[in-house]
Amino acid sequence: MGRLCLACMLWVAVGTAAADVKGTVKKVDLATGVLVVKPHAAGPDLELSLAGRDVPVTDVVGRPARLGDVRVGSRVALTQTGEYVTAVQLDGPAVWGVLRKIDPATRTVEVEDPVRTHTVRLPEGAKVVVSRVEKAFADVKVGQPARVAFAPDGKTPALLAVGSGVSSRDPYRKYAKVEGVLLEADPAARTVTLLLKTSGEPLRTETFATAADVAVKLNLAERRVRDGDLAAVKAGPLTVRLVLDPETRVVDGFEVELPAYARRKLVAVDDGKVTIDDPKSPLSLALDPAVAVWTPDGPGTVKDLKSGKSVTVALSPDRTRVLVVQIHSR
Repeated sequence: MGRLCLACMLWVAVGTAAADVKGTVKKVDLATGVLVVKPHAAGPDLELSLAGRDVPVTDVVGRPARLGDVRVGSRVALTQTGEYVTAVQLDGPAVWGVLRKIDPATRTVEVEDPVRTHTVRLPEGAKVVVSRVEKAFADVKVGQPARVAFAPDGKTPALLAVGSGVSSRDPYRKYAKVEGVLLEADPAARTVTLLLKTSGEPLRTETFATAADVAVKLNLAERRVRDGDLAAVKAGPLTVRLVLDPETRVVDGFEVELPAYARRKLVAVDDGKVTIDDPKSPLSLALDPAVAVWTPDGPGTVKDLKSGKSVTVALSPDRTRVLVVQIHSR
C-alpha cells in the first residue's frame, strides 16, 4: 500500500498555477508523470504534472495518439485542470515555408523554408486548410505561406495549412544569418571557413561547423538555380550567406552566389558550348548537361539561345561549366 501511494504522489506532486501551456518538451519522465516544457512565450522552463497515465493525447489534427509519443523535442499544447495536465495535443513535427510547387496528380508539394526545400506527398487522409477553412487539395495555390505538420511518427503528413493565419517561417525557431566569402569547405570535417568583415573592424576568418544534413543552395542574383553540397563548393572564393543556429553557431544551410558573367552578348551556341563576348577575346564555356535557361517569359531550353542576345551566364562553383543562362529582354 505504501508503494502504491508513493507512486500516486509522484504522479501529482509537482504542480503549477499556470494557464494552458504551449511549448517544447525538454524532459519526459513517465515513471513520475512529470513533463518539463519550454514555453513558446517568454519565460523559464515549466515543470508540470500529468493527472495520470490515462491522460488523453491527440495528434495535430485531433486523432488519438499515445503518451509514449510525447518525446523530448515534441511541440505540445497542454490543457490544465487545476494544477495538473489533463490533455496533451502534439503540434507536429512540422515544417513552415512558402509553397513553391504543387503536383495535383501525385498530391505533392514543395515548401521552401530559409534553409531548404521540402518535398512532401500528402496522403488522401491528410487534412487541408486554406486560410483557416478546411478545403480540398485542389484549392491550394502556390506562393502562399505554408505549414506541413506530421503524425507522431514524424514521417506521415497529417496536415497542410496555407494562406492567412500561417507563418512562412517556423515561429518557434530562431535563425541567424552571416554573410562573407567562403575560403574553404571541408566535407569530411563538415566545416566551412569564411572571410568576414564587420563594420569598423578588420577582416577576420571564422570556421563554422555544419549540420550533418546541411542544405546548400546555388543561386544567381539570390534566385535558386539548383541544390548542391559541401563537395561542390570546396573551390572558393565564393560569396555566401550562412543560416545558423544563434546559440550553437552550427550552420543548417547556406546560399552560394554563383560566379557569373553579367549582361554579355551571346556570340554562338554549338557543340555543348556557349561563346560570349569579352573585352579581350570571346569566351567559350562548356554547358552543364542539366543547364537551366531563363527567358523573360519563364523557363526555356537551349533552343532559346540565339546569337546576339544579351545574357548573364552563371558558372559552377569550380568555374568549369555553365549552370544557367539568363536571357535578358534587351
